[in-house]
Amino acid sequence: MEDREAVNIGELTEAVNDKMDRDMNNKASNVITLINTYTNGYSGYNIWSNGYCEQWGLFTIATNGQGTITFLKRFNGTNYTFLMQKSSADASTWNVMEKAGSRNVNSIGIQSNLTGYTLSGSWRTSGYLAEGEY
Repeated sequence: MEDREAVNIGELTEAVNDKMDRDMNNKASNVITLINTYTNGYSGYNIWSNGYCEQWGLFTIATNGQGTITFLKRFNGTNYTFLMQKSSADASTWNVMEKAGSRNVNSIGIQSNLTGYTLSGSWRTSGYLAEGEY
């Protein structure tokens, strides 16, 4: 007959449960969740638990061909993604672009090749927020 050690089922069950709790807690701490969302009808944002933020809104370019988009939340730097889409009538006859040197953590300048008209469209940006913004 072989000599076998006695197994305490209670201790084994407790050890397995402790291991499962640690594993679940580690997995839960790595999950990124939506922690805040806001919209005012014209612009808004989604903030994620890791500080990543998506912001969006509408823009208007004045008759001088210049405009500024001010963000609802401040980014931690200028390495955010920025996209625009024009929506004014006769949109095929004008272009809109980021104004060179205008990017900062709070806003971005935009400009058009067409002046004399008020132009409009939508924008979307995403990146990590500055400390204290989430």
